[in-house]
Amino acid sequence: MEALSTFRTNYRNNGHSSRCRKRSKYGTEVVTGQPIADGFLNHRFLPVYEPSAEKLPDQLATERDFFDSVSIFAKAHNFEPLNVKDKPYPYNILLAYWHCYAHFENNQLDTEMSIVINDDNRIVLTTKQTFDVSYTLYYIPVLPLYKLLRNKKQKDTADLLLSVFAYLYDKTGIPFYRDEGTFLYDQYDMLRDCLEWDQDCMEEYNYRNRLKELNDIEHIGDVVKRILHSTDHLAQLRKRIDDFHPKNETEQLCLNVAKHAYYLAEKYPYGNVFDHMYHDTEPDDPDFEYVSGEQIISFVYNNIGSICDELCEYVRDNYANTGCGDQPTIFKTYDSKFNQDAKSLDFTIELFRLIDDLCFILNKKL
Repeated sequence: MEALSTFRTNYRNNGHSSRCRKRSKYGTEVVTGQPIADGFLNHRFLPVYEPSAEKLPDQLATERDFFDSVSIFAKAHNFEPLNVKDKPYPYNILLAYWHCYAHFENNQLDTEMSIVINDDNRIVLTTKQTFDVSYTLYYIPVLPLYKLLRNKKQKDTADLLLSVFAYLYDKTGIPFYRDEGTFLYDQYDMLRDCLEWDQDCMEEYNYRNRLKELNDIEHIGDVVKRILHSTDHLAQLRKRIDDFHPKNETEQLCLNVAKHAYYLAEKYPYGNVFDHMYHDTEPDDPDFEYVSGEQIISFVYNNIGSICDELCEYVRDNYANTGCGDQPTIFKTYDSKFNQDAKSLDFTIELFRLIDDLCFILNKKL
């Protein structure tokens, strides 16, 4: 994915940890002299439960509430619950849980399932699904569109992408870096302040180049933002799609992106990019810092150059220091109040795919 290729930095350790077994102080370990038959591997054994470790909840109430929840879960995910009537308690709960989880896993999402006590004091299944966008910056560059707008031969393509920009800005809530109070507005402003502070320490040539780039960032951003607001580009999206006839691969990609945007606008008229954003915070620290959704999703001046590199490095450092950031996440509780259609990450997944495809065109094809 294009938004991943430039900015993805993975701080997670994907290896499996292992421990070295200490050598016996008595020398070589004793082993059996004859190979052991492996027939026992064909058998499954009940897990060992130590009654003195922790008191189990009441069996009748637990089984009643939990298997009611399993029925709701199975209906929502279109499968038959596992028959565990002949299994002892609490092993029957564990088997049913495993069976449900096998039908819950989703390759597109990080999935978790838990058994909890709900607000009605009943033991039920809950799920957490997360669309992993950590360590990824979904920055949509404005400069390529600005250059396209200045090319009269590309007017139809520019208008088509303008409509896509209008959808993402007006409807999905993606911040524009020239909107005061947004994360990138403040970052660009900080870079200008730093330039003024460092002027005496810089060569005149470097200072003027840096100042020109910051001036261009503001000017071009203001121009594109004004164009976006000048006419109702979103209302013309359908007509521009119908009137557009691609003559090459790049134009076909632009048309595909425009169709995708129109599909999302029609199917999810109230969808917002920050819907269902969630982060795990430190419960005992109200001042705990994290990487917000606005820091990773935004219109940006350009995805190339030293200034963009500095912005990206700043966000990466925040990830490295906190290890925590907003992620599109939904929680569901499978009880009598469960609503199958209440929550979904379908719009979020489609929207990030659209942003990826658009960034690929803007960064690589224009």
